[in-house]
Amino acid sequence: MGKYSNEAEDEIRQRLLDDRQCSVVEHRNIVFMRKHNPTAVLDAASRVERIVKPQHEPTYSHVLTPTPAMLFRFSALTFNAHRIHLDRQYCLATEGHRNLLVHGPLSLILMIELLRRYLSREGSHVLSAGLREKEQITEIEYRNLAPLYADEPMRVCVRRKKEGEWEVWIEGRDGGYAVKGVAKTSMKDIFEEKHLTLATTGSVQSS
Repeated sequence: MGKYSNEAEDEIRQRLLDDRQCSVVEHRNIVFMRKHNPTAVLDAASRVERIVKPQHEPTYSHVLTPTPAMLFRFSALTFNAHRIHLDRQYCLATEGHRNLLVHGPLSLILMIELLRRYLSREGSHVLSAGLREKEQITEIEYRNLAPLYADEPMRVCVRRKKEGEWEVWIEGRDGGYAVKGVAKTSMKDIFEEKHLTLATTGSVQSS
């Protein structure tokens, strides 16, 4: 058991290899809750959510509504069969949630992809013929603060905090923080070749 009486905390470290070299290092701190009793389920369902809204407007944002089909596909892709992402009645009756929960790793991917797309469009500078400097993600830390649900709009946001550092977050349907993190970037010299797509790789740290 972890440091909480009703929770167990587990730390996972994962390495992803590319051509036998480590390209991504991921750290996760996951809190597992004990099974709810009926009273706790009712309390969870009736609990008033605390909404903390961002103080700044994002540099770039995108609004989307996750569907049950999207969550099913992500569950299949990541071999995650937890019913909290697949069975709405289970979410209502057993966990006290109002709908299917969006996966935490899916929210991370959405933030990374939004920032990656923005940087690929705005974060590069031509140095000389055939050579340009490109801003790439090297590290990201994030925390899930509130649930995100299927069939509810959410806003994925990025904001440049300072050189080489970006605020990344996701707002729930009420405009409050659901996920919040910080991404670090660095400039890298790359050669331009026609019809060549260069994928961003880097270290990922999550909490």
